[in-house]
Amino acid sequence: MGEFSKRVGEVGEDIVVDILKLMGWEYVGRNIELPCCTNSHEKKTHGIDGLYLYESPLESNSVENVIVSSKYSSNPYEAVLSTFKKHFKDLANTIECYSKSSLKIDYNKIYKRSMRKNDTGVLFLFQ
Repeated sequence: MGEFSKRVGEVGEDIVVDILKLMGWEYVGRNIELPCCTNSHEKKTHGIDGLYLYESPLESNSVENVIVSSKYSSNPYEAVLSTFKKHFKDLANTIECYSKSSLKIDYNKIYKRSMRKNDTGVLFLFQ
């Protein structure tokens, strides 16, 4: 059962990558394991399904760091609200640790002129 679940999750991630490619986004990283830096998260690591960086077309000297989480299930969600809250909180915690990480510093070295680095999360929930 675990292998099937893993495969379903991978299919969901592939769908998200295809959707974002249609929008012109190219991912920088996929399936990244990020060390947790906050004890209150009660985790050792956070998983980033996709990481996208681009210079903001709306705000000069600004880079957008977009952390993507995709949740895909072959079973219908029985309690969408409680499931959504859990996934949303997980994404928020991941963004918090990413914003303090050396990974962010390394990726953002590409954009030397940019003064602001905005961290944003996108949650895809499929069933």
